[in-house]
Amino acid sequence: MSINFPVIDLSLIGIMMSKTLKIGKCQVQLLPLLLTILAFVILLSLGFWQIARLQEKELFLSSIKNNLNNSPLDIKTLSVDKLYAKVKMKGHFLVGKNLHLYGRKSMATEKDGYYLVRPFQTDDNKIILVALGWFAARYKKDIDNITDDSTEITGVILPGEKTKLFVLDNDVKNNVWFTLDLTQASDILGLTLENFYLIMEGKGNHSDVLKALSIKNLLNVRNDHLEYAITWFALAISLIVIFVIYHLPKKN
Repeated sequence: MSINFPVIDLSLIGIMMSKTLKIGKCQVQLLPLLLTILAFVILLSLGFWQIARLQEKELFLSSIKNNLNNSPLDIKTLSVDKLYAKVKMKGHFLVGKNLHLYGRKSMATEKDGYYLVRPFQTDDNKIILVALGWFAARYKKDIDNITDDSTEITGVILPGEKTKLFVLDNDVKNNVWFTLDLTQASDILGLTLENFYLIMEGKGNHSDVLKALSIKNLLNVRNDHLEYAITWFALAISLIVIFVIYHLPKKN
């Protein structure tokens, strides 16, 4: 099977390169002008896109902050819009079905470790994965012995994760998860899980091994979109300035 590549008419490019326009006192070649305009429009578009992302991120963080400051809602009363809500639920943890979600903690003495994720069965028989706490990697073999007899817990609802391009695949055999894929977790655990999970609000460490999580850390999300927007706009302006300087009439 042969592939037919488009034929580029080099003579057309040559004509465009030789074609010049007079703008004021400047003689400007047509092709460089068109390419510069195209690049300028692309850079501006990227800048405005980052501004839109900035506004979305600010709204997102504001929504989370309001949720964290409010009293928890009974998860049974929530409708479709559950994500990032602070909730409470009654039930019990299911033993022997733990997941170890890899995650580094830069502020911890031992930075390599895992989040202990365990299914929680509510009083109305729904099963929700819950991140209980964080433990250092050296405790991986012993962490499953830690029990939690809580019958009512509070936390924040988060969406399940999807595998990203440069993230390792989950090592199910050794229980090392890099992505909390709820569909895969349902298959591995043999449970019908809800399509979200919960970060449990810690009121103190479960033990010397398992450190409690703080839902306030959800607010520590980088919001660099303004800096990115400024960068794109600066590049757009620089492009025009360089183009103009290059085409200014040269003094003899």
